[in-house]
Amino acid sequence: MHQTVDFEDSYRENYLPVYNYIHKHITNAADAEDLTANVFVMAYRAWDRYDPEKCPVRAWFYIIASNLLKNFYRDQEKHKEERSLDSEDSLPSEEPGDDSFADAQRIMALREVIAQALEILDEREKQIVINKYFNDMTNAELSKTLMISEGNVRVISTRALKKMKKYLEAHPEIL
Repeated sequence: MHQTVDFEDSYRENYLPVYNYIHKHITNAADAEDLTANVFVMAYRAWDRYDPEKCPVRAWFYIIASNLLKNFYRDQEKHKEERSLDSEDSLPSEEPGDDSFADAQRIMALREVIAQALEILDEREKQIVINKYFNDMTNAELSKTLMISEGNVRVISTRALKKMKKYLEAHPEIL
């Protein structure tokens, strides 16, 4: 059985990476916050069953997050609601002489291009690319999270990046 302190430390160390992981999939900040909170509620309830020898705690949190995201997408499809690709609630207000607004606009435009390129990938490819390149997960962590070999993670990652590159080259208008 795990100590509450262990969970609290794990929560503090992993809240932001888990939130970022979820926010990369659904850019609505409020939904991302709700799902992130649910990840940690579920993890807390199951903490006594967590086995650190089976997978790192961050990978375990990502597994829970991945399952919640699947449920979220399924619910969205049932209700025919569209996912928002751009979240204007995170943009700063424009002030004279402030470059942060222009920087934020460039970041949002780049984010939209990346989101379009990610849409051509299947779910596993998308998970690997997002977690590897945006959430800084290692191939070993991805291997444990997705229950595939590290070599397979590497191959899927390489193929997914090639697909995205080919898509972006074929659609220069979105760049």
